[in-house]
Order: sequence, then C-alpha cells, then structure tokens
Amino acid sequence: MFHELLIGVTQFFRDPPAFDVLQAEVVPKLLEGKGVNDVVRVWVSACSTGEEAYSIAILLKEAMGKREDVPKVQIFATDIDDHAIVIARAARYRKSLLKGISDKRRERWFVQDGDHWCLAKEIREMCIFSTHSLVKDPPFAKLDLISCRNLLIYLDSTLQDRLIRTFHYALRPGGYLFLGTAESIMRYGKLFATVNSKQRIFQRRDVATGMLPIFPLGVTANIATQQATPRAPLDDVDKRSRRVMEKHFPPYIVVDGNDEIVRFSGQTEKYLGPSPGAASLNLFNLLQEPLRPAVRAALLKAHGTQRAVTHKQLAMDANGDHQLVDLVVEPISGDNGGLYVIAFLDRGRSAGIVPTAFQPPPVEAIDKELVATRERLQVTIDQFETTNEELKSSNEEYLSVNEELQSTNEELETSKEEMQSINEELQTVNAELSSKNEALLRANSDIKNLLDSTQVATLFLDRQLRINRLLKNVFGREKTQH
Repeated sequence: MFHELLIGVTQFFRDPPAFDVLQAEVVPKLLEGKGVNDVVRVWVSACSTGEEAYSIAILLKEAMGKREDVPKVQIFATDIDDHAIVIARAARYRKSLLKGISDKRRERWFVQDGDHWCLAKEIREMCIFSTHSLVKDPPFAKLDLISCRNLLIYLDSTLQDRLIRTFHYALRPGGYLFLGTAESIMRYGKLFATVNSKQRIFQRRDVATGMLPIFPLGVTANIATQQATPRAPLDDVDKRSRRVMEKHFPPYIVVDGNDEIVRFSGQTEKYLGPSPGAASLNLFNLLQEPLRPAVRAALLKAHGTQRAVTHKQLAMDANGDHQLVDLVVEPISGDNGGLYVIAFLDRGRSAGIVPTAFQPPPVEAIDKELVATRERLQVTIDQFETTNEELKSSNEEYLSVNEELQSTNEELETSKEEMQSINEELQTVNAELSSKNEALLRANSDIKNLLDSTQVATLFLDRQLRINRLLKNVFGREKTQH
C-alpha cells in the first residue's frame, strides 16, 4: 500500500522553460567565483527515479565545460521510495523516457546499451542517491541549490511551513530554491526573494528566522523556544548604515525589503510607537500615522531607483507641538531586496500659524502639499496597478492549474475505464481457459477409459523412437509404465 500511494511522475528536463531560466539565471551564479578548491552542493529532494537530478547535473556539467577552473559538484538526490532510488542508481532508462532530452544531449551524455540508454560515467558520479524523509530526517546543510518540485502541493499548510523553513536553514546565504510551476511561497517573502515568479525560482534572504527546524528523532522539543544564533552579517549592517548616515546624523532605522525593522539608532521614540494589537516590528505598524504616506512613497521610490529620496518639512504632532521633519530614505545595498535607512531630521517647531476662515494658509505651503499629495497618489496608483497585475497573473495560474487538474482527472477516469475493460477481458479469457481445461481433462479421461477397456498393449514413442509410455502386457506386466 505504501508504494501504491507514492506518486513518481517525473522526466528529464520537465517543464523546459523552467530549466531554461535555471540554466540562464541560476547556474552561472552557482559557479561564479568558485575554483578547484570549492564545492557546489545541490539537493534534489523527492527525486523519484532520478531524472530531475541528472538533468541538473547535465546543466552544471555543460556550464563547467566553458570554464577553466571548475569546482567540484555534489548532487544529493533523495526520495522516500527505496524502489525508485534503486532505479535512479542504475541510471538506465528506456528511449521512451528520454523525451525531454535533445538529440545532441543524448549523444553526448548517454551511452546506448541494448534497449536502454545509460548516463555517462562523469554525470553519474556527480549524483549521490539515498533514501530520505523530508519530514523525519535532518536536512543537508550549506547548499547552493535545492530542487523540490511538485511535492509541496500534496502537503498541508503546517508541513509546507515546516519544509520552507527547513529549506531556508539548509541553504547558504544567497542560495536558490527551485519549485514546481504549481507551487509558491508568497507567504514567506521575508525568507526568500523572487528570482523568477513564473518559473518558481527563489533566492534565500540572509535573515534570522528566530527558530531552527525540529525533527522527530526521539527528542521532544518546542519549536518556538529554539532561538537561532544571531548572524554575523548584521554587524556589517551597522557599519554600512553608519557610513551612509555620516552626512546626516539623525535618528534612523534600518528596514529590509519587507518593511521589517532590523536596526534602531538614536532617539526614535518621537517618530515610532507601539500600536494596539499583536507585537510587531513592521515599520507601518510602529510609525506615527502622519508620516506613513510620505515614508511609504519614499520607500517605494528608493526601491525602484536605488537612490536616496528626500521629503522636506513634513508636518507632524509630537507631544502636542507642531513639528517639521525632513525625511531621508536611502538604500545601503545594491540588491533590490536589500536594506534601507530611514532617517528623520528634526527641523524644530512649525511657525504655529493655524489657518482660519480669515487667515488662509500661504500659497507656497499649499503648493508643496499639493505636490506631495500628487506623488503619494501616483505611488498609490502604481501599487494598485502592480497588485492588479499580480492578481491577474495569479488568477491565470490558478486557472491553468485547474485546467491541468481537470485534464488529469479526465485521464484518470479514462484509465479507470480502460482498467475495468481490461479486467473484464481477463475474466473472459480466464473463463475460456477454465472451460478448455475441463474439456481437455474429460478427453484425457475418455481416452484412458477406452484404452483400458480394449485390453490392447500399446507403446507411445517420441520422434527418436524412444519409449515414452506403454500400456498393458507389452513386457508381461499389467500396469502402465513411463
């Protein structure tokens, strides 16, 4: 029953567009800056009969063929199905299973052996196959790439969350996660940055998750109490942020690409404060409400241009006083998913002129406020359009997945009908064979009775005239001899 429940659907270079993106955008970065003393470590989980692992091995081997100093490559391919692992280790496949392989690649990386095609030795030696459970067994570590395609869709949300955190733990900083086209980790944007959303390729963010993966190895542990060790790169964050802010010297905070605060500096209590509800380090849950539109607009602009953005003379209330604040948002990393410094430059109290019906506000102030409002409106429109496009894309993907599921369901129903038809045919053939067997037994019984009743001595010879059987009194004996 265990083996019947397992789903082993795989093939070489399954979803060719995904492998094209992997070859163009990921494989060169895996080899970048690595020499003969370095190792590229890849984990292909749920590898089934090995086609996925060998496909990635071929991509890496082809990329290394263009380099002089090539690193060592270790591809760990694992699956819970031990029978599939045996097939993968043999590296022998029928020609019908090589549909995703081009003729050029087949001639270069395969050797024909009768009706089968075997992987070349240099490709086979790159892969290490073993039986492994993603749920029960510890993961590999310090990996550059993890491929886990079309497995998460069969798991509930609890197991998905556990595996995604396990993959984040197992990858090196900047490592890549390769998922199936029907899978997504949009809920884990804090852990992974998107490299290609259509082909489901993600890159590990160097952030502390606050917990380590737990596996049922006989020791009961509480996941929430497993605190991760603070990562050294955060010390580098301090250095870079100080260097950026040398020309400002204001209170500032550092946020990541998900608007989560990772550093405080200076007296920020005037601009930040806890909000009702669950505790959170999200910037817009802590920021004073009058500053939120301007900060949101500046962050989006800095994210798009990767340049410093300044908003001057923003009005806010601090302890009942009218204050003017200059806002500075500047990236401290060239990566679009990097970190940003948000500084607040206090310009003192405002003039304290309260507009009335007899004393309208100055035209210059109205113009500045109008320009700021237009910028915020444009940012809001851009956000809305981006969100709308993402929703359309997600809707199309869901429709595509639904169509695939319907098609698969129809195929399964057709297969069920075919199996029922074959079963009926087998039952019919079995009935015919039983009928013929009974007829043959009756014929043999009739012949034996006839020979016994005639009392005629009879010899049965083969083609070489050797006696096979004799009946009655041929040699003076009354019984049948063989």
